[in-house]
Amino acid sequence: MPSPVEVFREKLIWLAAEADPQRIIRAGNGSAEAEPAATGSRYSHVADHYEIVAPVRGRTRIALPDRVIDLEVGDVLLIERGVPHSEIAAELSGPYEVFWFHLRQQSALLTETRFVPPDTWTPIGPLELSGRVDLENVAAAIASETATRSWGWEGCVRGLLHYLCSIVIRRLDREGSGATRVPEPPAIQADPRIWTIVRSVLEYCEANYRKGIGLSEVAAALGYSPSYLSRLVTRHLGRSLTEHVLGRRTEAAKQLLANPQLSVGEVADQLGYSDPAHFSRAFMKATGLSPRVYRQRLSGL
Repeated sequence: MPSPVEVFREKLIWLAAEADPQRIIRAGNGSAEAEPAATGSRYSHVADHYEIVAPVRGRTRIALPDRVIDLEVGDVLLIERGVPHSEIAAELSGPYEVFWFHLRQQSALLTETRFVPPDTWTPIGPLELSGRVDLENVAAAIASETATRSWGWEGCVRGLLHYLCSIVIRRLDREGSGATRVPEPPAIQADPRIWTIVRSVLEYCEANYRKGIGLSEVAAALGYSPSYLSRLVTRHLGRSLTEHVLGRRTEAAKQLLANPQLSVGEVADQLGYSDPAHFSRAFMKATGLSPRVYRQRLSGL
């Protein structure tokens, strides 16, 4: 039986790497005066912090003041501060598992619910992890990007989610190893200037990742020294700018390879690779599969 640390680490890695911004459902606080009304509800409360809800298996039902949402694996519900909500099992015929990620200012509370009809609830956690980074501020930025959907919002959300999960995974690793908790160094906190720089990097990368940009190009375009920008990006995204751009190109490559009408060479060309062999090597390094093998697996061959 996996420990809670192992369970939560797996869920956070999934959120960091696989969560699709298009499948993030935002529950805003416009109906904060209402109460969620649902039969068979449990864990009914008003959020005093941001919460992320992600189904792990089966279908999860969440009651909000203005609607009841059925979440499937791959969906992510972002609940803002002040929103009443509850987890319900009424009319759900199958078992499910759902991961809850509670984001307070300097602490993250991790829980998971496993439900087997008709009324067997199995909780995992809670596990609370503290540090110095203002996690709720990061969650607020994700909510803002999801709400406005301005140009480049998807790249911003991916980067912010990756940063958020990376911080908590590091805390989990310290907790799981039994090591003394050493707070991570201050990162974003509430500095508007830092947010502006981080967002400008994410937006520039989203617009230009197909060109194979690197640190020097981004730094020159945004007017910062490469060393400063490198430290900032690594600290806030949990990976280097080169790794971020490669990850974005790899994600786009997977989407393009799903189109059987495009050859591998055409996919490479659309992603800015002058040599298809170079693209194949980069894709193999990132995924462990060649583009052709990846495409074969997609088609079930």
